[in-house]
Amino acid sequence: MLGKSVHLGVIKTGLESQTLVGNSLVSMYLKLGFVSDVVSWNAMVAGLMENGFGFWNAMFFYFLIFFF
Repeated sequence: MLGKSVHLGVIKTGLESQTLVGNSLVSMYLKLGFVSDVVSWNAMVAGLMENGFGFWNAMFFYFLIFFF
């Protein structure tokens, strides 16, 4: 429950758009076991595409298919 309280506090203060805060929230949820591997990989692939890293996205996706 503490994790959800922290996340709510971040939203109330408007800090959710800060990269460091967002990464910290993802890290917290991963450590608490609330994020599955599928969701994590999906977020990584989507993030690479949204930020113009198409080549690296293709390499990352290839890695996922052949090594996991």
